[in-house]
Amino acid sequence: MLAIEWLSIQAEPSRGIANEQDFGHEPAVDLVAGRAIAVKLKEERKYADPEKAARRIMEHARAFEPIQDGRIYIEKINRPMLDEDKATPAEYWAGLQHAIGQGWLEYHESGTFVRMLQPGKDLFA
Repeated sequence: MLAIEWLSIQAEPSRGIANEQDFGHEPAVDLVAGRAIAVKLKEERKYADPEKAARRIMEHARAFEPIQDGRIYIEKINRPMLDEDKATPAEYWAGLQHAIGQGWLEYHESGTFVRMLQPGKDLFA
């Protein structure tokens, strides 16, 4: 019953409740009670900065001993980053792209491994 009422309120364009909420121009609106609520993040994300995420990725890459031709399997850096460090996939990807852009890592076109380049090795010198 409650879900049906919510849908009927949301579908009424004359009430103007859902129009601005959907696009994020106004604070979120509790559609059932019809009152505005403020949403705040609990805390700053540790790896929201791509530079910090990239440096952490480099630490994980350094911890793994490369195999055949300096290859570091991608799962050896993404699993600890996502599971242990609790980074989001977007934070991980932004960090990886930053490391590649800085010339620290070379990303193979298959997506299965990376290689640490000399500038990346110099980070730990």
